[in-house]
Amino acid sequence: MTKKRFVYLCLLVVVIASGVILYAGYQSWCPIRHNFPRVREGMTETQVEDILGNSNESMTRTIRIWRGKDCTLLVAFDQTGRARSKTLWDTPDERSFIQRVLAFFKRT
Repeated sequence: MTKKRFVYLCLLVVVIASGVILYAGYQSWCPIRHNFPRVREGMTETQVEDILGNSNESMTRTIRIWRGKDCTLLVAFDQTGRARSKTLWDTPDERSFIQRVLAFFKRT
């Protein structure tokens, strides 16, 4: 093997390894989990929505839920509309590897 081919082979390995690392990081990143520390007690619902976006659902008038791809955040508000507590828990993706790959390529 010539020196030139060896360099090209090394570059190809580095590019592939970088792609795998970036893809793994992208798959593990959850904006809900990332922004969880920014939500503080005493914030209004509007302030929480500015950080997390619109809530996916609400259990009651005072409990709102945000679901990410691998985590769920529940924020309880008091009667004045201020955040009283927050809870984050993992919700693993139960789709098969093939289903996740297909969903990845269907994104626009």
